[in-house]
Amino acid sequence: MKNACPTSGFTLVELLVVIAIIGVLVGLLLPAVQAAREAARRAQCQNNLKQLSLACVTFENAHRALPPGGWGWHWMGDPDQGYDKNQPGGWVYSVLPYLEGANVRSIAAGLTAAQKKSALTLLAETAIPTMNCPTRRPSMLYPYYYNDKYRNMNLPKVAVRGDYGACMTGKVLPQDGLPEPNTIAQGMSNFAAWKQWDNYFDGVVHYHSQVELRQITDGLSKTYLLGEKFLESDHYEDGIPSNDDQSYYIGFDRDTIISSYDPPLRDAPLGDIPFRFGSAHPVVFHVAYCDGSVHPMSFQIDRDVHRSLGSRSGADVTSEAGL
Repeated sequence: MKNACPTSGFTLVELLVVIAIIGVLVGLLLPAVQAAREAARRAQCQNNLKQLSLACVTFENAHRALPPGGWGWHWMGDPDQGYDKNQPGGWVYSVLPYLEGANVRSIAAGLTAAQKKSALTLLAETAIPTMNCPTRRPSMLYPYYYNDKYRNMNLPKVAVRGDYGACMTGKVLPQDGLPEPNTIAQGMSNFAAWKQWDNYFDGVVHYHSQVELRQITDGLSKTYLLGEKFLESDHYEDGIPSNDDQSYYIGFDRDTIISSYDPPLRDAPLGDIPFRFGSAHPVVFHVAYCDGSVHPMSFQIDRDVHRSLGSRSGADVTSEAGL
């Protein structure tokens, strides 16, 4: 007769204990994994701003002024209009050759005005990955819903959208609806609005701007050049907010221009709030200075410090500004 052998295995209590331990371990590890992923995304976002700021600095070395601000959102960049105030497109369009995008900037070169309207529509649909923060959204084409007419482009059905803006001022926000020239010839002439608004902005990229380094009297390391912009967190992809309804190749507009007058905000469903610095990151947003350096900045930055950093001549005090 064989000896009886006890049956091996887990009891129900032991199994439940193991499952509970696994659940606790997953609960402990998941935040660490998420934090590591966000750290990687933040590093990529900082690198994006670094590449953009270096492109602006290289542009200045070549053209003796920072990229122009453009003529307004009814205008797309024009490859035949040069790199100064006669360029209707904004700063992103102007620095394309310094982001390995010379072929993108040459879209529509040498064409007639009528031909350009079709060709520049393709430009609005051409993405450069550097313009998007990975914490917020991928670099891709998004639906285009706006139906107003452009001066030099046909309406696209889809368009690229960007997450970074150039700083126009540290002063109170400008009025909406800045006048725009109706034709290239008018924009190249003594358009009355140019002079009227020329001294209003004290940032480095703004309406019809061409700021030289000698005008940045605060110092390059104490003046905002570019930064992340605030977006409504529930409208990343639909193009409804007024600061996210255009491609990033247009002229002066809230899609690519920001201000340091109002406090920065972390992305949230707060409504349509244009011209703000902000980000999808917890705690910080990233800023590039005019010397090409990039720094994380606290959402709790002092209001007056934030305003003065957005001015090229604001006698800046930078203590406790960043992290």
